[in-house]
Amino acid sequence: MYYKLSNTAKRTDIEDTFEIPFKYPDLYVPEVVIFGLNEVTIPIITSENNTQISLAIWGMLPSGYKGDWAAFQSVANTLNLTENSLEHNAWQMEAFKGRRCLVIVNGFFTSLLKNGEVYPHYVSFASKKPFLLAGLYNHTEDGFLSCSILLGKASGMISRYQNLSDLMPKIIDKSKMSSWLSTDTDQLELKHILKNTIYTGLEVHPIAKELFNQDISYDSMLAPFRYKQIPPRE
Repeated sequence: MYYKLSNTAKRTDIEDTFEIPFKYPDLYVPEVVIFGLNEVTIPIITSENNTQISLAIWGMLPSGYKGDWAAFQSVANTLNLTENSLEHNAWQMEAFKGRRCLVIVNGFFTSLLKNGEVYPHYVSFASKKPFLLAGLYNHTEDGFLSCSILLGKASGMISRYQNLSDLMPKIIDKSKMSSWLSTDTDQLELKHILKNTIYTGLEVHPIAKELFNQDISYDSMLAPFRYKQIPPRE
């Protein structure tokens, strides 16, 4: 599953890329590694407010839930949701129908098991620009937002760089922003958007294993790392 993201973009770069300002610009802080199990916030664009970038707690809580975030995540981790899980959870399907969002990131991570060892890889666009992941969100009792990232079947180049999971975050093209966020978009079109994840311009490379240590993060962590066991791929 996907518990870590990266967002190294400056606030102004994000605003320029998507032509939308942050609702609370002083609260956004770039992070090399965002570790979701630590109750962190990530930037999102919601169906209710698609003219501003909001911040949401990563890990969606059910509407009306009054307990602690960490307590809920310990029994039902919702950093990620799958397309299939929505069919069996009424509260998740409710969010899918009316509270979709776009999660803004610079990259995410995959893992490749080879010769008894696991090697982390970083997925980003060659342009290094921020991009969008499909997500859902809810409101908490005290007025905050919480969100989840939607995962679907891994395909294309992503499936070549991970073999511990057959799932991946669903990347939404900027041209599909309005359709994904609109509450008028029908289910068939939404499924079509999720199925047609874009790969053009993506690049993947191995990075240092310090990624597996949740307490370590440094500026060069995302740099390519050469392993003898993993020859460069064309």
